[in-house]
Amino acid sequence: MKCFTFAGGKIAAGLEVRKDDRLGDVVFLGETGRGRRYEKIGFFRKDPAEIVNSFVTEAHPVKITVNRGADEKSFVVLAKPKDAKDQRVLVRINSYTGYVRCGSGGWKKLLGNSEALVHAYGAFGDAGRIGSWGDDLVLMAPGDAVEVHGSRSGRWVIDYSDAENAPLAMVHQDWEAKRAIDKGEDIKWA
Repeated sequence: MKCFTFAGGKIAAGLEVRKDDRLGDVVFLGETGRGRRYEKIGFFRKDPAEIVNSFVTEAHPVKITVNRGADEKSFVVLAKPKDAKDQRVLVRINSYTGYVRCGSGGWKKLLGNSEALVHAYGAFGDAGRIGSWGDDLVLMAPGDAVEVHGSRSGRWVIDYSDAENAPLAMVHQDWEAKRAIDKGEDIKWA
């Protein structure tokens, strides 16, 4: 699966990789601190995704489950892609667009069955009482579209309608116009 990052109204290829003292290379989502949640997405030890210039451009998510039973926990790691024919993509959706009192950034499904594989968030103020923003790793399939609203401002759509191309990020109003044009009906003038 190809990997992308959405932030500030733009989408770019790849997921940024950072060094962690304990886990080594990770994709870090969210923010540390009270009222916040961070997630570190590691790499599958048997067959890790390839890192080039501190970015992962293709990966396959693998769910690892430990302590089966009452204390069961699971997490996602990134492995080398399994199936070249898999047209789904991994998109990191970071809805942080700046501080504002009572800000609330996040995303929601518009079309299809996009799914958050990993959910993290950041916040404003002590214990996150002033506002928050989401930072998720989302699995999208061809035909999926999600709406992103920024923590301070902005409303965009990530549209993955064409498996031959990368997902598109556009202002919500432009996406609605594009859909109307794509549906295109002939107008009969009197």
